[in-house]
Amino acid sequence: MQRRPLVGWLLVGASAIVAAFVVWFVSGFARFYGPTTGVWADGASFAFEQGLGGLLLAVGLAVLAIVFGRGVWVRVAAALVLTLTVLGLAAAGGAAAVSRYETAPKSPACAEMVPNIDPAIEEAFDELEHPGWVDTIVVGPNACAVVVRNLDVDELVDFYGDQLTDRGWTVVDEPGSRFVAERGEYRFEILDSCDEEPYIAIRRGEMEMPVC
Repeated sequence: MQRRPLVGWLLVGASAIVAAFVVWFVSGFARFYGPTTGVWADGASFAFEQGLGGLLLAVGLAVLAIVFGRGVWVRVAAALVLTLTVLGLAAAGGAAAVSRYETAPKSPACAEMVPNIDPAIEEAFDELEHPGWVDTIVVGPNACAVVVRNLDVDELVDFYGDQLTDRGWTVVDEPGSRFVAERGEYRFEILDSCDEEPYIAIRRGEMEMPVC
């Protein structure tokens, strides 16, 4: 007579274990590979996408507990596991997205990566405001490129255009180029990137920048 209540509690326990593992795994995964926007809702959506398989398994076990278990408390526990699983996934993904953005670099770090880089390049980057998350890609001592997250090329042109002209840069109309500005022997460019996120670069002389 005790077999059905026992089965119900075992299923609740199995559902809780699966749910805890899914939330733990998705939280860690989202911190490294989640959205770069820093928006809580984007992180929650990512968590549900990545944890869908585990979520369905936890839900299935909880539903079986409700069907086969006897007693109100088994069903209450199963429903609680379902609720906490959904809330846990959303919270884990959202928190990971916000944390990932908050700890990301917000300004170029050319000199940190290549100590002998032309100091004028670092100074030119420092005098500009930047829109948020940037990842520095140093090409060499005479050039530095920075991937800008969450914006497209047109948005970067709008963001940097007036800043550059206010600081003595001259916008140059070059066929085949997205955006080019020059100041003395230095050149500021906005370019498309191979991973679909654009980047900005400042270089001296005729050094070629990588293109797809």
